[in-house]
Amino acid sequence: MNRRSLSLAAFALLAATSCQVFRTGPEPVVVEDPTVQLERELDRFERILSGEEEGDLREVEAALRQLSFEYPRHARIAYANATFAYTSGDVAATQQLLSQALRLDPTLVDATLLRARVAMEEGNLPLARQVLETQVVLSPDRAELHESLGALAYLESDYEGAERALETAERLGAPAARLAFNRGLVAEAMERYEEAIAFYDAVPSESSEHARAVSRRRALAARSR
Repeated sequence: MNRRSLSLAAFALLAATSCQVFRTGPEPVVVEDPTVQLERELDRFERILSGEEEGDLREVEAALRQLSFEYPRHARIAYANATFAYTSGDVAATQQLLSQALRLDPTLVDATLLRARVAMEEGNLPLARQVLETQVVLSPDRAELHESLGALAYLESDYEGAERALETAERLGAPAARLAFNRGLVAEAMERYEEAIAFYDAVPSESSEHARAVSRRRALAARSR
């Protein structure tokens, strides 16, 4: 047998042996990317919420909880579970899960925003400022952080600080409707009522802030009569 024939024979033997090994061995276990699993459950949540799909949101919540057990070091899974805990009113679980998410990924802006919101709702303004200012250093180009700093300054009665934060948020592309409503609140707090009415009038009818803007505008108009 010449060298070429020997090589072909050896290759054929190797191929046949390999096929036997793969055919008789166990099937490989395919592990799906946890991020893909998370996105699928969140998409399912949106479809159920919008009525596009029939289903029980509790099943989605259970699936996310299971993911958190399987992937305890996945920051976005921890954050997703925190949002469910928040909507169900479990403040302690929300805070715990958000702290976990931010330990795993300190740059997770959405977790920071919710952590600050919970702190503001609990009246812990110093904590809200701490988490927001820490995140602004890491992600200075996120408009939502500056909007939240504006809301915090408003709660602290620092109305000039609120205006400055909203100006920064505008430069970074924050939604105009939300900015108009929040500027209306600040102007109203500063007793600049005509300016506040103008801001409320600027909130478009299709905006989620429109109903609140109309309500506050009517109250101001009634006050000036």
